[in-house]
Amino acid sequence: MRSLALAYGHDIGGVIDASADLTGTLTTPAFSAEAKLTDGIYEFGATSLRLVNLNLDTDYVDQALTLRGRGKGADGGTVSVSGTLSADDTKLTTDFADLLVYNRDGDSLRVDGKVNLAGGADKRTVSGNVDVRSARFNLDNLPSSKAQAIDVRWKEDGDEVTAKAHSGIHSRWICRSQRIAGSSLMVADWKANGEQT
Repeated sequence: MRSLALAYGHDIGGVIDASADLTGTLTTPAFSAEAKLTDGIYEFGATSLRLVNLNLDTDYVDQALTLRGRGKGADGGTVSVSGTLSADDTKLTTDFADLLVYNRDGDSLRVDGKVNLAGGADKRTVSGNVDVRSARFNLDNLPSSKAQAIDVRWKEDGDEVTAKAHSGIHSRWICRSQRIAGSSLMVADWKANGEQT
């Protein structure tokens, strides 16, 4: 399992104790399971987010997965998750406080907040608040300071230029900053609120 996670840029570890039951008949089987993760770790390589001391209890009954867990950031902060994931009714809440979610090349981002995932088979909504406790970004690390690929299209006289149709998640963000200092960009007392569907 760890090798599969590493292939996608994640690192996981810990002790898992699990059991499962299969009951019913061949035409109407019923499956249930439970698993407990203790002393777990999680790392997302792209941002250097590292979680340690993860403890997670999961139950799978009636085609619904229930999660309850908590852990700590490797560099301070806490995270917790609770709720249910299912095809018909999903209600999952993640809380985090003073969590270092980005730490690469001298850039860093530490946040507080709560993110909710809710909905059913037709629609799921992610909502919540993220408060930036502190952030430091060197302008030399921004993508605009590096070489970029340019998409050039030639057109003959009279040809119409058609733009590609883009589909994706629409979002609206409000950002506020109280302080900017230094040759690198340092932001404090900043908030972002958003809702995506």
